[in-house]
Amino acid sequence: MAQLAQTLQGSHRVVTLTGPVGVGKSRLAWAVAEQLCRGGAFEDVLFCDVDGIDTAEAFEDVLDRSVGRTTRPTRNLSRSLDSLGQVLVVFDGADGLDPRLISETLAHAPSMTCLVTCRRVMGFAEGVVHELGPLDVPEGDALTGEAVAYFLSGVGKVRPDYVPAAAEAPFVAELVRELDGLPLALQLAAPRLAVMGPSVLLHRLRTSRSSLRAGNATPPAHRSFDTAMGSAWQALSDEERDVLTQLTTFPGSWTVEAAERVVQSPAIPVVDVLMALRHRSMLCAQTEEGGAVRLRMLRGIRNYVLRYGEPRTLREASGRHAEHYAQEADRRAGEACTPAGREARAWLTAEKENLLQVIRGVTTGEHVTARAAEPALRVVIALGPMRRDMTPGGELDALLERSLEATKDSGADPMLYARALVLRGSLRRSKGALQAALRDLMHALRVAQTLGSREVQGKVLLEIGWVLLARGEVDAAEDHFHQALGAFRDTSALAEEAASWQALGELRARQGSLEEAASLMDRAVALLVRSGDPLPRPTEEEATAGFRIAQGGLEG
Repeated sequence: MAQLAQTLQGSHRVVTLTGPVGVGKSRLAWAVAEQLCRGGAFEDVLFCDVDGIDTAEAFEDVLDRSVGRTTRPTRNLSRSLDSLGQVLVVFDGADGLDPRLISETLAHAPSMTCLVTCRRVMGFAEGVVHELGPLDVPEGDALTGEAVAYFLSGVGKVRPDYVPAAAEAPFVAELVRELDGLPLALQLAAPRLAVMGPSVLLHRLRTSRSSLRAGNATPPAHRSFDTAMGSAWQALSDEERDVLTQLTTFPGSWTVEAAERVVQSPAIPVVDVLMALRHRSMLCAQTEEGGAVRLRMLRGIRNYVLRYGEPRTLREASGRHAEHYAQEADRRAGEACTPAGREARAWLTAEKENLLQVIRGVTTGEHVTARAAEPALRVVIALGPMRRDMTPGGELDALLERSLEATKDSGADPMLYARALVLRGSLRRSKGALQAALRDLMHALRVAQTLGSREVQGKVLLEIGWVLLARGEVDAAEDHFHQALGAFRDTSALAEEAASWQALGELRARQGSLEEAASLMDRAVALLVRSGDPLPRPTEEEATAGFRIAQGGLEG
């Protein structure tokens, strides 16, 4: 508010206040204008509701009424405005207005300053744009921030004694996030807590946005979020609507480069349509550390477009989204143990939501084709080594189970399925489900042997060795570790070969042969260094000493 007020008192004669549907542009414009008038910055303020105005005649009628005149000789209108002195004119809802009408008015009224509210950037040569974003939403379950305060103030009008209980706090916090911190959406949702709890309201909002509706006492444009969004949707060109529909395949944020791979726009370059949608407040931008820019769509806008966009357009874009992120995940996972590994892991982390979306796409209960299954399996495999860091709550583990079940009869590449089984076998082993782990691993081993993949055979044999060691079958475990070592040597997989030496070192330590165990660990560390693994590693002396201390604990 202070920044907008300061801008209006500067040298710019027209300030455009932009922002998405329901962000509170009108509310802020009125509040700032009245504050400036009371403070003496302007002699008078005129409010002109130009929502739906798209002709010069209608525009002049609105301006005449605001000035207080009853007749309209056009040649004297600018003189009437100029006679008011230093006046601030607020043109509210100017999305359908030709900006030249405001420019011409400014040219004939040199004492006038304009504040224009609209969803799009109008491009005044003599103006500046002030973008209004949503209210701050909380992180986690803390009931802090502007959006929570605004929502609870609305609830207080229908439940004056309402204070969220501790058990309700997570649902209230998620409610304001679900509503993007948009004042209109919060204002429409708050009264519903008069008849239901926040958990029920959250569930209903995720099922249908019909709850975001007010009574007839509310101005028509603000009676429902869909009404406000509908006019914004209709104002888009066919090309913009088509591209916006395709962009809903991104569940969170994305880069311009990703959009250019996923979105098809035959007539206009994708980046130009992205800029147009950004200027129409249909997309938000966020700047990452280092200056990288990511785009995103507010949930309310995405929800609307998912309902009213062309289903076929979305389906085709979803397929391109899955293929793009599967290809990138393959490549980045392959770089994870190279000097470029840090950057590769950073990319995998940044694109977590897009990657998980690829997997979720095959777990909807519908028949899964090989074309849909293979990108999902590739992403599952790529994320496997990072699953604990990326989804601490175990979401990726659950998605792994569901995706394997969904894709087992899809006709997908059997080697991909086998590699995913190795991952699930490792997961089951870590949870102590040794028999189930062994079933997965033996299935994967048969596929790898049939198709002649020594690398996958090595991974399976190594995992089987760990299962056998957990069962106390030391000799059998050692045999499998050596078989894995041979397979990895055949394929020059240095990092995997290091893992085999480390497994043998663990086995020797459990047998009490600490000197031999330390020697095997030294060999593993040396191979990791040769492989170019960028993860921080201890020196050989540190590794050996640490290994001896740790295994001494095992011995004791």
